Amino acid sequence: MQRQFRKWKAVDHDEFRSALLNSELCGVSDLPTTADDYFERYERVLRRLADEFAPVTSLSRRRQRLAHWMDAECFQLRRQSRRLQKVYGRTQSSTDRLAWVQHERKRHAIYRKKEYAYRNLRLSKNASSSKKTVDHPLMG
Repeated sequence: MQRQFRKWKAVDHDEFRSALLNSELCGVSDLPTTADDYFERYERVLRRLADEFAPVTSLSRRRQRLAHWMDAECFQLRRQSRRLQKVYGRTQSSTDRLAWVQHERKRHAIYRKKEYAYRNLRLSKNASSSKKTVDHPLMG
């Protein structure tokens, strides 16, 4: 899976502002005559500046196979954990860190319970066949 993005946070705002002010977009000579010409110039100049200051970067992401026992609750807990982690990363507050750590502990405890229940169910359902008790990518 390919993802393309621009690193806007790394852009030097003063240099970008200067380049924008010195571009033909802010010039007073040779003005376009129609709205389409204005828009074409606007798009061309901003795309050139974006490519210069924040070029498009590609990132390949591999999707990791998720555990069979993960359900909607697990995904919701993981989403909330990421949100709390981002809040803590932004604020660096000890209360935000504590909220994130407590949530992580709760999340992992729930994960352990779900995995344990899944494995017990799988063992009891397939007690007669040792092949079926092992998680295998081709067997559900």
